Amino acid sequence: MKKCAGSGFTMIEILIVVSVIGMLAAIATPYYLKARERSHRTSCMRNMQKIQQAKELYAINAGTKANVTWSDILPYLRNLPSCPSGGEYKNWEIETPVYCTHHDWRNNPDYGGFEP
Repeated sequence: MKKCAGSGFTMIEILIVVSVIGMLAAIATPYYLKARERSHRTSCMRNMQKIQQAKELYAINAGTKANVTWSDILPYLRNLPSCPSGGEYKNWEIETPVYCTHHDWRNNPDYGGFEP
C-alpha cells in the first residue's frame, strides 16, 4: 500500500485557521451584544408604551385619576408585558409615565428620555 505524503493539514495551518476564527469572534461579539441590548431596550420601551396606554384607557373608562394596579389594566392588555432584561415596570400613577428599573430612560436623552 502506498502512503500519500502531505495529504493532511499541518499543525501551523490549523493554528492559523483557529486564530483567524478567534479574531473574527472577538470582533463580532461586542457588536452582537450591543445589538441584543438595543433590541431589549426597544422591546422594553414598547412594553412601557402599551402599559401607559392601558393606564390611560383605564382612567378614561373608570373616570378616575387614582393609582392603578396590574389587575386594573390587565383587561386592556393582550398579555402581561415583562422587561426582556429582567427589569420591573414602576410608577402606577395615571398622569406620569411608566419606567423600567433596568432601562431607566427617564434621565437618559440618548434613549428618548428627558432631564427633569
